[in-house]
Amino acid sequence: LDKKIFATQDMLPNIDSLYLDEQQTIDIKYGRSITSNEPCSFEVIKLFDNHKQFLGIGEPDEDGSIKPKRLFI
Repeated sequence: LDKKIFATQDMLPNIDSLYLDEQQTIDIKYGRSITSNEPCSFEVIKLFDNHKQFLGIGEPDEDGSIKPKRLFI
C-alpha cells in the first residue's frame, strides 16, 4: 500500500515552489501572510520549510505578499 501513496507535493508538479526561512515558516503555520522577494507567476505556489518539508499552498498577491491557503485533505 505504501508504494501507492504519493507525497502531496508530487501531486502538484506544475506549480512553482518557494522555500521559506524559519520565521516565514512560523508565520505561515499560524496563518499569517509573508513577504517574498521572489516573483510568482502562478495563482498558487507550493510552500516548503528550510528542511524541504511541504507546508502547504500559498496565494501570491500583487504587493509581493503570500497568504496561506487553507487545505482540507
